[in-house]
Amino acid sequence: MGQILTPVFTNENPVFVFALASLLAFIAVLEIRFNKLRHTHDHVFLTAAVSIVTAVGFVSFFGNAFAFGAKPWWRPRNYIPTLMTGSILGGQPVGEAVRYQQIMVFMMTTSASLATIIGTLACVFIIIDEQDRLRTDRIHLDSNERRWSLRRTVKGWLWRGDGIRNVNGNGIGSGSGSGKAEGTREEKEPLITDRV
Repeated sequence: MGQILTPVFTNENPVFVFALASLLAFIAVLEIRFNKLRHTHDHVFLTAAVSIVTAVGFVSFFGNAFAFGAKPWWRPRNYIPTLMTGSILGGQPVGEAVRYQQIMVFMMTTSASLATIIGTLACVFIIIDEQDRLRTDRIHLDSNERRWSLRRTVKGWLWRGDGIRNVNGNGIGSGSGSGKAEGTREEKEPLITDRV
C-alpha cells in the first residue's frame, strides 16, 4: 500500500488522486453488486456507481474545501483519509488530530447516508412504474443467491428424507418419506384462531 500511496503524496497531482479515488469507488461498487445484494434490479451496477461517485465527490469537495480549508481541495493529505494515530505520530498536535478525525467521521457518515438516499431513490424510480405499481419483472434474484437457494432446497429435501434412503430402504427423517409433519391434534392447530 505504501508503494501505491507514496507517488500520490509526493507528486500532489490531481490525476493520481482521482485515479486512486476512482479505483476505490469501483471496488466499492463491485462489492455492493456481487457480495451484498440478494435481489437486483435493472441497471443496479450503474445505480451503485452513480450514487457512490456523486456522494463521495460532493462530500469530499465540501469537506476538504470548507471544513479542512485545504487549498487546493483535492490535496492528497486531506482527500485520502488518515487515522488519528498516524496524524499524532506524524507530529500533529493532539487537538488538531482529534478535530481532523471528527471531521473525517462526519464526512464518512454523510457520504454513506447520501449514497444510500441516492441509491434508494434510483431503485424506487426503476422498480415503480408511472401508475405507482411495483414492477416485479424488474427485480431479479441474484445468481449467487439462486445457487444458495438451490443448496438450501436440496439440503431441506435431503433432510426430510425425500431423496435419500437408508440401508433398510426407509426414508431418513419422518420414516414415510412424505416430508409431512406428524403430531397430535393440539400440535397441528393454530395458536391464534377466530373462535371465542
